Amino acid sequence: MRESVTTDRDEAIRAALLPWLHSFVPLEPDSILIEELGIEHGRSRIDVAVIGSLVYGFEIKAGLDSLARLHRQVWHYDRLVDLAYVVLTENHHASAAPSVPKHWGLIVAEARLATIEFRIERHAQRNLNRVPECLARLLWRDEALATLVSLGLDKGFRHKPARTLHSRLSEALDLDGLSSLVWEQVRNRENWGDRYKRPVPMSTLSLA
Repeated sequence: MRESVTTDRDEAIRAALLPWLHSFVPLEPDSILIEELGIEHGRSRIDVAVIGSLVYGFEIKAGLDSLARLHRQVWHYDRLVDLAYVVLTENHHASAAPSVPKHWGLIVAEARLATIEFRIERHAQRNLNRVPECLARLLWRDEALATLVSLGLDKGFRHKPARTLHSRLSEALDLDGLSSLVWEQVRNRENWGDRYKRPVPMSTLSLA
């Protein structure tokens, strides 16, 4: 007999959430999933990011989590992702739901004996608040410089710090062009090092 599960902690919700995402996130051939994607030079992170032609961000609030940082996290997500969701437990619903923008989606996680089930209470709408320089900051310095070189925009910038390269990119490209370029770089990044979880193809996740 399988043990009962709870939604008290992030780990349990996340384990159930990842394979369930297929139920409403379009599966594209090259889409990937990244857990704990660092953003804003490490000042925040996206709990679960799905990167395809659109970028989905999921912030998980388990039963024992604090909501103290939620407002700030919403602000960070809105500067980057196309579609954002908060995944929360019923005990957080009354206080958390009113504090997230109307374009955010709401997913409620509920424990059902040996499993966790999810209820989409509100679907996300396209986010219109993305900030070009915040997107550019997702690129590591060598990636940003290589991108400038490929665009013929590197003259006078080869020895500049990362923040200057990011500004150069964000000023040179329109938002959609920059977004496609940045996320493609992230999707194809190979050297993630030891601090980050490596991305996995969405196609490798299956419904339990």
